[in-house]
Amino acid sequence: MPVEVVVYLEILAGFVITITVLCTGFYKLYKPLKAQFDRIKKLETWTHKQQIDIENARERNMLMHISILTCLERISKEGHNGEVAALVQEIRKLLVTQSHQGISYKADN
Repeated sequence: MPVEVVVYLEILAGFVITITVLCTGFYKLYKPLKAQFDRIKKLETWTHKQQIDIENARERNMLMHISILTCLERISKEGHNGEVAALVQEIRKLLVTQSHQGISYKADN
């Protein structure tokens, strides 16, 4: 073989080795990073579902308080005042407070 061909083969071998080392290094970095990104995505999805559940629970609680308030007002109108008037005022204050609270998360969907 001529000397020039040998030199070109050595250069080509050097390029192949360099590319192999770079690809191996990239793969070794990519694999753990992908696992971390997948984990973060799962946590974000889980957090999103939790926030939606919290919002739904908040709405259910608000409806229950309004229902109880309506029942107590009905009892109060029938003349059974006593503790009922105080409870009506307390529930009204609670509903006003809850209606002015900020929501920590807005669902994207």
